[in-house]
Amino acid sequence: MATNWSRTAYLVLFIGVAVACEPALRAHGTLWIEWIILVAGFVLALAANGYFGELDDRVVAKVSGVDKRVIHRISVDGDVYSNCQADFFILAICLVIAVYIIAYTYVISYLPVPDTSDVIRLMPQIATGVSIFGLAFVAVRYACFLRLTLILEAVTAHFAKPPELRDTTKFHGIMPSTLDDLQQAVFRMETLYEPPGNIFVTIGIMGTFLGLAFGLSTLPLDSMMHSDFKTAVTQSVPFVRSMGLALGISTTGVIAALAAHFWRSWSGPPDSIEGLVSRARGLAEMQRQPTV
Repeated sequence: MATNWSRTAYLVLFIGVAVACEPALRAHGTLWIEWIILVAGFVLALAANGYFGELDDRVVAKVSGVDKRVIHRISVDGDVYSNCQADFFILAICLVIAVYIIAYTYVISYLPVPDTSDVIRLMPQIATGVSIFGLAFVAVRYACFLRLTLILEAVTAHFAKPPELRDTTKFHGIMPSTLDDLQQAVFRMETLYEPPGNIFVTIGIMGTFLGLAFGLSTLPLDSMMHSDFKTAVTQSVPFVRSMGLALGISTTGVIAALAAHFWRSWSGPPDSIEGLVSRARGLAEMQRQPTV
C-alpha cells in the first residue's frame, strides 16, 4: 500500500545529486546548462506518468486504462501490494540515472568548456536528456505493467476455481468483463515490454547514436584541417563531451535492462505473460457463456 519511505528516498536522491554536482558546477559557470538539461529529462519523465515517489492505484490506472477502483479492489483482495515491490525497481533505475549524471558532470568538468551560445553545441546534451526521459518514463511504465500482470494473475486464479470454491469475501464487483479488460491491457503492454529489458537497451542505443551523430556535427572539419594540433584538439572538445554522454547513456540502458530482468524473475508472475493472457482470455469467454 501507500508508503512514505519512497518519497523521502527520492527527495534525498535529488538533493544528493545537486550537492554532489555543486563543486563541479561552481567551477565551470556554463556547465550548469548541460546539467539542467539532463536533470530536467529525469524529473519530467516521472511527472509525465503522474509518479511522485509512489506507484499507487492512480498511476497504474492511468498507464493501463483500467478503472482505478478495479485496480484497488483486486490489489487489496489479491495481496498484490506485498507481492510487487515496484517502487524499489523504479528507485533503482533512478539511482543509476543519478549516478550517471553525477559521473558525467565530474568527468566533463576537467575538460575546457566550449561555447554554448550556439544551440547546435547543446544538441548532444538535449538528445541525451531525451534518452534519460525515455529511460525513466519507461521504468515507471514497466513497473505498472508488471504489477498489472500480477493483478491479472490474481483475478485469473479466482475465476479458474469452481464457483462453490471461490472466496466470496473477495473480488466483489469483479465481472468477466473486468477480466477481459485486464487481459487486453496486459496484451497491449506486453508487445512493448516483453522480453523484459529490451526496451531499455533500445533507448540506450538510440541515445548513443543520436549523441554521436549530433557530436559529429559540432566538429568544424574545415577549420581543423588547417589548424595546428593544439587548436584542433581544442576544437574537438565538444565531440569528446558528446562521446562521454553517448557511451554513458548506452551503459545506463544496459544496467536498467539487467535490473528489469532481475525484477521480472524476482517479483513477476511465475508463468509467461503470453500464457497468462491466453488463460485469462479463455476464462473470460467461459464466464460469458450462459450456464445450461
